[in-house]
Amino acid sequence: MRKVISFNDNWKFIKSNQEQAKNKEYGDKDWLDVQIPHTWNAADGANGFDYFQGACWYRKKFMIESIEEKNRVYIEFNGANSITNVYVNGSHMGEHRGGYSTFRFDITDAIQFGVTNVIAVQVDNTVVDDVYPQMADFTFYGGIYRDVNLVIANQIHFDLLDDGAKGIYIVQEEVTEEKAKLSIQTRIVNNHSDHQKVRVWAELLDQEDQIVTYGAKEVFLEAGETKTVNIPVKIDEPTLWNGKKNPYMYKAIVSLQSFNDTVDELNVPFGVRYFEVDSNKGFILNGHPLRLNGVSRHQDRKDKGWAILKSDQEE
Repeated sequence: MRKVISFNDNWKFIKSNQEQAKNKEYGDKDWLDVQIPHTWNAADGANGFDYFQGACWYRKKFMIESIEEKNRVYIEFNGANSITNVYVNGSHMGEHRGGYSTFRFDITDAIQFGVTNVIAVQVDNTVVDDVYPQMADFTFYGGIYRDVNLVIANQIHFDLLDDGAKGIYIVQEEVTEEKAKLSIQTRIVNNHSDHQKVRVWAELLDQEDQIVTYGAKEVFLEAGETKTVNIPVKIDEPTLWNGKKNPYMYKAIVSLQSFNDTVDELNVPFGVRYFEVDSNKGFILNGHPLRLNGVSRHQDRKDKGWAILKSDQEE
């Protein structure tokens, strides 16, 4: 089963572009101690367009227990603005361009299990031609401003490199008050060096955690293969999601089973609904017109910038 481990604590930071910082043995003892979420524009970000833009570095030491050597290890960033390059023990894991989405890298082959490793992250909030937005009425705060996690997964798992998504999609093929025909689309990865046979099992639960329907499929995976598997399911007389009136949520618990062991499992909440847009009546949800009002909420706060906590979001 996969493990998601918070990776927010005990980072080092320097407000300077020091290219050698990517190397494992680089000295960072004089760097600032920081926790994630973090931005280097918490103070000057309120100065209109007069705030620091450039490349800065983060570093962190970590160890993965030897017992995990049979698994895959991923680093997950929920948001870093806006061009991020990641190095593990001096090896470049990849670059992500864009400041607002989750991204992951597979770091398995770069780490040493049971000993100390070093991750170095260069983040740059310089405005460039191919990364949007380039101009707006708000500050482009630089830094690792959302949570970071380590994800440890079985060699067979739902795709962790699916552009930051879960590798599972609940597609609503046909929805009415009488029935909801759905397709559970899964992307499954086999990182083993030989072929594997697995079973995909999906249970759909209602808001009271009662099973309303289920589906399963046997899948054969070649070595190194990523395969998309669809499981059709149907909910009779579904409770339709309806905004504030009745925001009813189902959830899909989707698992991968190999030799009767569950090797990966995810919980995906979703609401069942149908809609259309009419030029005269506007937006129509579940057969009834619904007035939509636009709302804009910036993700920053005084003296914190974008590096805000869950409690800030809720407030």
